[in-house]
This record gives sequence, structure tokens and C-alpha cells, in this order.
Amino acid sequence: MEDIQQQSFTFADDTQHALSLNDLARREEEEDVDLNVDNPEHDDEPQHPAHPAQRVQALQAELKALRKFREPLQKSVDALCIAQTHNHRLAERVEQTSTLLDEYTRILGQQEHTRNLMLNEHWKGATDDMRVQEHRQRENQRIQREAEAQESRRRQAEEAETERNRVESEKDAQLRAAMGANEGVLEGALEGPEARLRLLHIPPRRRPNRARNRAFRHLDREYLPHAALAVRATPLAPAEAAQHADNNMYSNICISIYPFFLLITAMRGLILAGIAALLGLSQPSQAKAFNDPAENGGRWLTRANSDDEVGEPLNIVISGDSDPLVMQVDDSTPGGFYTYWDSLHFQQEFAGIHLGGDQLANVGDGLVAQQGILRYNYNDRNGGTLYESRNGGNHIRYWNQSSTNALFIAASAEMDKEANHMIIPNGYNLGRDWIAGNATAKAINNATADLTQKGQTVGYWTRNGDAATNVSFTYETELSFKSNLTTYNSSMVNHNEQVSVNGNPPQDGLVALLKVSIKSGNNQVNADSWAVAHGVSYVFATLSVILSAIYLQVITCKAAVAWEANTPLVVEEIQVSPPLRDEVRVRVEHTGVCHTDAFAMTGKDLLSNFPCILGHEGGAVVESVGEGVDDIAPGDHVIPLYISECTSCTFCISGKTNLCQRLVATQYKGLMSDGSTRFSCRGTPVNHFMGTSTFAQYSVLSRHSVAVVDKKAPLQKACLLGCGITTGYGAATKQKVQGETVAVFGAGCVGLAAVQGAKAAGARRIIAVDTNSNKEQHALKHGATDFVNPLHIDRTIESHLIDITGGGLDHTIVCIGNVGVMRSALEACHKGWGQSVIIGLAPMSDEISTNPLQLITGRVWKGSVFGGVKGKSELPGIVVDYLNNKLDVDSFHTHTRSLSEMNEAFEHLHGGECVRCVVDMS
Repeated sequence: MEDIQQQSFTFADDTQHALSLNDLARREEEEDVDLNVDNPEHDDEPQHPAHPAQRVQALQAELKALRKFREPLQKSVDALCIAQTHNHRLAERVEQTSTLLDEYTRILGQQEHTRNLMLNEHWKGATDDMRVQEHRQRENQRIQREAEAQESRRRQAEEAETERNRVESEKDAQLRAAMGANEGVLEGALEGPEARLRLLHIPPRRRPNRARNRAFRHLDREYLPHAALAVRATPLAPAEAAQHADNNMYSNICISIYPFFLLITAMRGLILAGIAALLGLSQPSQAKAFNDPAENGGRWLTRANSDDEVGEPLNIVISGDSDPLVMQVDDSTPGGFYTYWDSLHFQQEFAGIHLGGDQLANVGDGLVAQQGILRYNYNDRNGGTLYESRNGGNHIRYWNQSSTNALFIAASAEMDKEANHMIIPNGYNLGRDWIAGNATAKAINNATADLTQKGQTVGYWTRNGDAATNVSFTYETELSFKSNLTTYNSSMVNHNEQVSVNGNPPQDGLVALLKVSIKSGNNQVNADSWAVAHGVSYVFATLSVILSAIYLQVITCKAAVAWEANTPLVVEEIQVSPPLRDEVRVRVEHTGVCHTDAFAMTGKDLLSNFPCILGHEGGAVVESVGEGVDDIAPGDHVIPLYISECTSCTFCISGKTNLCQRLVATQYKGLMSDGSTRFSCRGTPVNHFMGTSTFAQYSVLSRHSVAVVDKKAPLQKACLLGCGITTGYGAATKQKVQGETVAVFGAGCVGLAAVQGAKAAGARRIIAVDTNSNKEQHALKHGATDFVNPLHIDRTIESHLIDITGGGLDHTIVCIGNVGVMRSALEACHKGWGQSVIIGLAPMSDEISTNPLQLITGRVWKGSVFGGVKGKSELPGIVVDYLNNKLDVDSFHTHTRSLSEMNEAFEHLHGGECVRCVVDMS
């Protein structure tokens, strides 16, 4: 390589020398005018002398001049030859070097490739080994965790069973000791295949009201739930007709006894304990203030419905060793819990109407819903709680701890309705201290664990609102603050961002303990009269339990079960559990078959959680209702709703949408609001679908997912209002289409309903668009002015519609789950104001697109679910429109099938001739 470089330098020097000589010769040639025969300056001179001698002399002079340049020219030529020779040699050497370099590069690349392969193999093997080791390690850890968890559950179950047996034995011993051989009242048991239902035990000898409270708590919390779940329905006959008859007979019995059930339950709350006084029950010795919920798996925070984790602090406890009368949580006990809170200017909500959501808490007895809510009444007993609901203030939620009878309270000060009742800054602590201050008639400025105060307040008990019978009670409240129970932080506290102030968390770690005693009042005078009523209340309590066992039981019925995606439905015998709190169980009479159900069967829908029971277009009769349901009764005709309406979530309160969010989190998982299912088949849990599951003869729904409708409407027709018809009809009537042009894409059930809605709303021109020309007659019958088949035109559908409408449509409604059609519908809208509404469901993986200029120039794209209709409040009105012949529903019902022919119903749906197939669930 150095040799090549040296030759290159020599060649460069020689070349430079030759070029210099050439340049010198050129300059000399230009300067020598005698040799330039073409120089114009010599044109006038003679080119050769006239005399021959002179010519010879001149030629000799020229030759001499030429000889003078011969030597440098020869040297230049020689230098050029040498340079050319060096140039050829250098080119050869460069070419050889380039060839060697290419070969070296190739060999180096091969070596590098081989090295990389070896490294890859090495690291691949090492990585595989590491992965195997990690997998084995994770698997061992998982197995170990499962074993530990299983062992922990086993120990907990054993401990719980031991504790339950111990407590039950102690209770039985106390009861028998108190009652004696002949003093048992209505003691009996029902033996069932899975559990034992104890009808009643009288608790130990106590004061009358406390005895009643403990008796009912013992009865309701320990035996009634087991009774409801353990008693099975009467086995059904093999024949489907007999089975349906048995179920109908059972439902009719439940519906007929429901008023008596309500009456007895209500009388149980109105009649107080008498047998307790006749038996001479006495106050137990040394009641305990409270037990720390954390010791029994509980916590000092509630659990808000909006979030399974966060909640409000339980910041007040009414001690279990307070006066037993104060611990009576009912509005029929003079001097009881509500009378005490009246002394603090708190009352139940106006007319007993609660519009907000309930919360759950575990105070050591398991996770249960709040027993009630009280609001500050601004010293106005007639309607002050309404003022608090509107303008904000203080309110409490409370839970009873069964082991001590203590009452745990979550107090908070909230903003007004306009601010969605958000908690005010530091509102949890201020809400607690506000109550503590009222209870002691002192301002609470520095709450500490050492602070103990006493104060007296006066509450009034009024029977039936008659002021003449007001009875006043004077209470003495001993207040102390307990620390080391809750934490001084913001962890899991609801609204903590809004409640925290200046870096201080919304929970200061203190709990106000109130020990309440009665200093004066008519409680002792009236004790005997109250006690007489207590005994009667036990009788009614027993009847209530018996009716509950009959009224709430597991039902066995038929259902079309979707076990997995892309497989036919299978008609199975399933078990349907009783409704829990805020739930209803319905007997489905008829159900429609919708494209959404067909799409869910493919498994591409996020709502299908196999195995599940599909169906969401149903007409049903309420069979039974759970606790807390007061707006729906057995026997009501209802339409199940896949879009709930709770009236209390942010979406419902806004008034801007029908998309209630109360049940979305669990409904999308195929579960009820408590995270479980009410269906099972041969011991396997079966999931719900869209919160409705109308492909079962019996279904359980949330109270917020049921619309009570006029019984005059036949359910085999009204069921279609549960989805398709209402979706299309509402999508059109919710728009301002009067006097304008509308195009409906898709002339199926939803599309035809949209055509009807556009006509009802006063549209000037209604164009139905469908690739099936057989649907033209249906579209024109329901109110369309035009029908267009995109397959029968020689241009795009959007161009055609723009042309025939003179610039585009005012409104388009897309009832097809095709994103291409959705784009065409938008681009067929009029520039500047055209609006396209999408109600067809496309696959979740599809994406919609258009040229942004379509939107920039004023077109609007929006969506609609269930036509924007609010189910509970607006759907009953649509049913009335049907009854008044303002809405045609009957013509949509073109085919009928039985439950056993459910799969054939889907074949009709895809056949093209069917508008809607209704399945008779009997």
C-alpha cells in the first residue's frame, strides 16, 4: 500500500511538471507574433520578402525560432508519456487494490455473520434457559401462592365455622336459659336439602325495645338470607307445558301474596315488643361500646357505589352501651334513634325519597348496604331536608354492628345540587365536628383523643304528625374522640382531591364516640304499652319469614344458552336465584331476536361473556322484587332495558344523555351489580347479557333496568320496543327534522322505525336506502317518500343522493353496522349543516374515516344508543303512542317461533324477508 502511495506522489509531480512546460510553451507561442500568421495586426504587411535571398534568410530565422522551442516541447511530450504510463500503472494498482479490498470485505462480512450466528445461538440458548427458569420459578411461586391461599381460606373457614358454632351455641344456651322449658315462642325449624331455616328465637332477657331489635337482627341477618337461597322450587314436570303451568302458578301465587307480605312487613315495623315485657326481659350487664371492624375483616371506610375501592370515613360511632331506647332504629319508637337525631336537627329524607346512590360498609358483619340516610333540616321539621338536598349541608349514613349494637356513622358536609353534592373542603372532619358540636352544644375546635365533653339536647317524637301528641325527650351525650382507629392520610378516601386542604388529608385519624343516655321523657310511662305490642310484632315477624321463604326461592326454568362463540344456542334447564337488594325477577313472556344478539354470538362483541344467556328485546311480568324496591311490584308488566336509568349518576343528572353509567362496569362483564350472576346450569355459573338476558323464561334485572308499561299493551308486540323500534324511532324523533330531508340507510326493523319516526316528526322528504329491493314496499308503507337501491345506480350513493336532493340531505340515519356506509351517509349530507346519526353497530375492530374537509365544511357526525331514549321515564310514553295508534308496531312482527326453535328464529333474521321474529318463551 505504501508503494502505491509513493508511485501516486511521483506521478503527480511528473504530471505537474509536464503541465507547467505545456503552459510555458503556450504562453510563449501567444507572445511571439512573428509565428502567428493569422494575427490581424500583420494583414497589411507582406507575408514573404520579395527577394529569394531575403526569403531564405527569413526561413532560416523562422527555423531557428522553431528549434528554440523543440527541446521544451520534446520534454513536455516525454513528461506526458511518462505521466500516462504512471497513470495506467496507478489505475491497475488501484483496481487490484480495490479487488483485494472487496475480497477482504467479503471475508470480513462472512466472519462477522458467522460470529453473529454464534452469538445469537449462544444468547438464544441462554435466554431460553433463563425463560424456562423464570417460567418454572413463576409457576412454583403461583402454586405456592395458591396453596397458601387455599390453606388460608381453609383456616379462615374453619375459624369462621368454629366461631359461628360457638356464637350459635352461646345464643341457643342463653335463649333456652331465658325462656325456660315452657317459655319458647314459635320455635321451630324447617329442614331442607341444603340448609336449615330457623323461624324464630326469642333473645335473652332485655329491655323491651332492645329485645326486639336483637331478635330481628338475629332473625334477618342470620336466617332469612339462608331461607331465601336454600328453599328450592317444586320440581317441574318433564313436559314443557306442565313446566310452564307450574311456573305460572308459582308466579301467580307470589303475586297474590305480595300485598300480604308488604302488609306484614310494614306492621312488623309499627307494632312494638310486648311478649318481651311479659317475659320480664331485663337490661344485659356491661354492654360493649363497639368492636374495631378491622379485627373482623372490616374497615373504617365505606365503599361507594361509583368505585369498589374508595369510600367515606366512618367518623362517628354511637356507643353500644348507650341507652337501649336510643339504639332503636325505627320511626315508630318514641325516644329512639330518629328522635335523638331530631334533637340534633337531622331527619329522614323528605317523604322517604332517596335519589342518591347507596354505599356499602363492613363494620365486622360483612359488606352490607347502608341502613339509611339522615339530613340536616335547618331547624325546619316540615321540609328542611329538601333545602339540604338543594343547597347542601350535612348528612349521615349509618350501619349497625350486630356484635355490640353500636351504630357506625359516615358524616360529611356537602355542596349544593349545582355542584353535584361534592364534599366541601375538609368536609368529612367538619361534618363530624358539626354533629359533635350540636350534641354537646359546644364548638369543636381542637378535637383530640383526650377531649371529653357532655351536653344535653331535646328531641321530639310525633305520632302520625299530630302535634298534639308530641313527646319530648332530653338526651345527654358524652363525647370523646378516639385515635389509632383510622389513619391520618388520604388513602382510598372518596373525593380526596377536593376534600384535602393545604396538604392536610381528608381523614384526620379521629373518630367521635357518642354515648347517649336519656335524662327525661315519657319512655318509662309508655314502656308497658309498647311492650304489649312487641309480642304481636314477633308473630308478624314469623309470618314474614314464612312468606319470604315461599316468596323468594330459586326457580328452575328453560333458557337458550350460548355456551361458546359461533355455535348454536342450546335450550337448557337453568336455575334462577331470587332477586337481591334493588333487583327484580321477571317472567319473560316474549322476546324479539335482534342483530345485536346475532353479532354477540360471533364473540366479536365486548358484551358477550360465554357462557351467557342472550336476548334484550323482551316483554315480561314481574314475579318478585328484592329489598328496597318500592317503585315496581309483582304483576307489573315491564320491558327490560339494556340502558339503565338510575336518575342519580352524573350522566343522568346532566340531562344531556340517556347513557346511565350506574351499572356499566359490571354489566359489560355479564354480572349483576354485586359482581355475581343469578343464573346457573348444572352447577356452572352462566353470565347475563346486557343486563337483560331475555332468552330465559325467568331473568333477574336491576330495578334501574326495568320500565313499567301499560298492561293494555300486548307483550308479544310491546317486547319489540325494548330495542329495535325504539332505537330507530327515537333516533329520528330526537332530531329536529320537521320540514327537512332525511335519508335512512338500512330498511330493516331499526331503519323502518326510523322512517316512522321521521314521518312522525314532520320530515318533508324521507329516502330509504337498501340493497334489497324487496324492502321497498315496507319502507313506503311506513312513510318513506323514496326508495333507492345502491346496486341499481351507476354512481356512488352519496353522489346520487346529493344530486336528487339538490345539494345533499339535512339528516342521514345509519342503521347498518358498516363503516363504509357510515362514510357515505356523512358525505351525502348537505355542506354547512348536514348531520349524520349512526345507530348501527359495527365490529369493534373497525375504524371509521372520512376526508377532514367533510367535517370542516360543517357536516356533523354523531352517534345514538337506544335512540337517545331514557328507558324508565320515556319508554312508557312510547308504549302509549303505540296504544293510541301513533306508532305502528304490529307490522314489524312478521314471524313467530317457540323457545325450542330459537336457532330457527336467527335464520329468519338473516333471511331478508323477516322484519322481526318474536319468540314465545312459554
